[in-house]
Amino acid sequence: MRSESTYVKMKWYIVLLCLSVCGFCSIAWGSGAVAGDSSFRGGQYSYDLPRVANGVMLTSNLWVWEDVSANAKFMEAQGAYEQGLFSTLQGVFASYGFTSSAYWFRIAIYNTQDTSRDLILSVPKPLLDSVDVYCQMNQGRTYYYPLGEQTDFDRRRLKVRHYAVPLTLSGESGAECYFRVVTTSNLTMNLEVSDVDSFLEGESVDQWMSGLFYGIAFSILVGIGILYIVMRDPIHLYYIVHFIGGLGYSSLADGSLSSLWSFLDVENFAAVFFIACWMIGALLFAIELLSIKKRYYRLYQGMLGAIASLLFLLVLYPWASELQTTKAMVNMVSGYTFLLLGVGFFCVFRKDHQALFFIAGWGGVSVAMGFAQLAATGVVSDAGFTTTGIKVGWAIEVVVFSFVLGIGLKLMKRRERDFRRGMVTAQDENSEKSQFLAKMSHEIRTPMSGILGLTELLETTPLSSAQKRYLKAIQDSGKSMMNVVNGVLDVSKIEAGKATLKKVPIDVNALLLDCLTVFEMAARKKQLPLIIVVEAGTPLTVMGDPERIRQIIINLLSNALKFTTVGRVTLSISMTDQILDEHLVLKIEVKDTGIGIGDQDKARLFLPFSQIENARLINDEGTGLGLMICRQIVGLMNGDIGVHSEPGKGSVFWFTVPFEVLEDCMLSDTEQVIELLEYEEKIRAILNTPIQDNNTHSSRILESYAFERQLKPKLEPMAEAELGFESRLPESLLKSRILIAEDNEINCKVITGYLERMGMKADVVNNGQEALDKFQKDGMQYDLVLMDCEMPILDGFSATVALHKWQDDTAQPKTPVVALSAHVTEVYIQRSQEVGMLMHVSKPLSYQRLFDAVTDVLGSKVF
Repeated sequence: MRSESTYVKMKWYIVLLCLSVCGFCSIAWGSGAVAGDSSFRGGQYSYDLPRVANGVMLTSNLWVWEDVSANAKFMEAQGAYEQGLFSTLQGVFASYGFTSSAYWFRIAIYNTQDTSRDLILSVPKPLLDSVDVYCQMNQGRTYYYPLGEQTDFDRRRLKVRHYAVPLTLSGESGAECYFRVVTTSNLTMNLEVSDVDSFLEGESVDQWMSGLFYGIAFSILVGIGILYIVMRDPIHLYYIVHFIGGLGYSSLADGSLSSLWSFLDVENFAAVFFIACWMIGALLFAIELLSIKKRYYRLYQGMLGAIASLLFLLVLYPWASELQTTKAMVNMVSGYTFLLLGVGFFCVFRKDHQALFFIAGWGGVSVAMGFAQLAATGVVSDAGFTTTGIKVGWAIEVVVFSFVLGIGLKLMKRRERDFRRGMVTAQDENSEKSQFLAKMSHEIRTPMSGILGLTELLETTPLSSAQKRYLKAIQDSGKSMMNVVNGVLDVSKIEAGKATLKKVPIDVNALLLDCLTVFEMAARKKQLPLIIVVEAGTPLTVMGDPERIRQIIINLLSNALKFTTVGRVTLSISMTDQILDEHLVLKIEVKDTGIGIGDQDKARLFLPFSQIENARLINDEGTGLGLMICRQIVGLMNGDIGVHSEPGKGSVFWFTVPFEVLEDCMLSDTEQVIELLEYEEKIRAILNTPIQDNNTHSSRILESYAFERQLKPKLEPMAEAELGFESRLPESLLKSRILIAEDNEINCKVITGYLERMGMKADVVNNGQEALDKFQKDGMQYDLVLMDCEMPILDGFSATVALHKWQDDTAQPKTPVVALSAHVTEVYIQRSQEVGMLMHVSKPLSYQRLFDAVTDVLGSKVF
């Protein structure tokens, strides 16, 4: 009921917003220039000053001439007026949009009083590039005043935020003034005249109001910044970008920081930059506030496209026409403003109550922006009203959105409080559950121990065939129940945070062989080859918990053999390109050619007590806890686990775990493949060992890694082809200088080891910037650079571009660069070609592939 009431109230707010638009319209159309009395003296029209001049608008009394070439001088402008080329304004507005022409405005003022008057002529629109003022007193001396954004602030006659010039008229005398205006922004001309005292009084009030406005705005900005630091919610960061853009543009529009922008000489770019920031921040804020990405993905893509277009214009600005770029930016921002308002209404109709707050805040800005566009086309007046309107609309938006962000902080604190309460309750409940499970485990294990013990004794007595079947059923049921109990206790222990991890050296080859040996007999019965694959570059000794790793692998192998009847089961290990807290991340996979898994089963595969539907077809009696335990163990090790599978095409279960690698550990220099059943006869023949009847320990032949390295060349003839390359390398190739850019220490050892095997030496750097420094600062010359693509400070792609550019600039030949990357997709290969890399070699590396790359690039062949 409460949310519905809020919804109704916000609807009424929108109605009031529409009424305010109507009021805005009436004020805007009624805010024309204040007409004064004109008279005809000396063959020309002049404006008769009132007795008190306090911001009197002279716009409707202006005469205007468009200088299309923008080259006319003051004397030419006077001649144009005398020739009748000047015309009066068509209406009360002087707005010409974005134009490359120069516009000349003429005004004649007459002091009807018999006493002298000190006046100020001002142009209350600071966003004009060049405003040149020529004032002729009583057809005598002419005074020149250079004004505008591109004029040094110190050259202004009056150091105020508006473009203002002093004017002294003696009694019953007049002055004729010409204003030449050129700008890349919307060309709008307003002219005011005030007595000096009135002008200074108005400036004082304006400065006070401006200080109040920016003081409050800065305080809000600081508050939002603190919210972002506390909450780390990107919505606050997006709003900060929007807020800074709004403040920056306001300071340009009202001239508050004219001296600063003039000193920096970035007025035009600053205007475009701040407008873009204001809109980009608003788009990102709306995406986050209204959950656009999650709820309306196509709309999200469209809004990202809008952001990209704004960024493109910013990048294009230094090389394109300032006039056209500014015009495009203003028009795009205006369009996106109404787009965002439409997004808000769209979400409202989808019953998103947060969108009501968005409309409430953004509505005023949209109205003000709409009238700013109308003013740019001359439909309504821009007598300072639209600038003020944008400020007012933006102020309303800031108040509403700040209120929304404040509510977010309050909700976050409430959620945090509820979370803490929930954590206390969960800890209490978990403690009670652990105690209950421990007690139940004891109560179940005691009688079950007796049952299994008695069945084992009974098995030694004379039994009939039927009795043996019944006894086996009892044993299998008892073991299954114990597996369930052990699984539940294991899960409970991990969830309670009582599980600990060891940190001891692990012989990777021995661990994998040991896991495979467990299933050797089961594989023989199904005649399934068991294969181990150790990818090149894999550390062979790591620090970790071998028992936990073994538990995961055995569980995955058990499932693979269970659901595979033909084909093979492969256990593989490789090193990824990830580093977590200075630990290398290894990936272990179990691949089978079994029945596969459907999408519905994959979604619940790692949940407790869940099994795939096809398990019924093979009478699987598993507990459904194995994969859940694997997931929790992997999570305990800060790793990840998953599956790739399709029905009928087998499955690949994988998990990644970060390991500490010893400094002197050996690496697998080539891909190692061990197939127990396939190579058994070859192994025995080599060892001259007679085949034994008991085959359960045949795989132990391969347990020694050192012995395995001696054995592989005899089993794999191709390995022999790799031997002896060093002796056949040409002398010219051996003298080549090679630079390795690689941030992974283990990979560096692999690559340098390969090169030393070829008879070469190389220098090693850790990132792209160090590689550049080798050339640019140290003056080194290399014949080849082996460049990793992803490195800190400067990646390989950027380093290659910078290196080749520097060599072009210094008239040096380009050094060939070979990309080394763990990415094998077409996108990365194409990118390496685009930046000038001659070859893309994917990781993990092998000796043969690196040898081929080096010899091909350096132009030598080995035969």
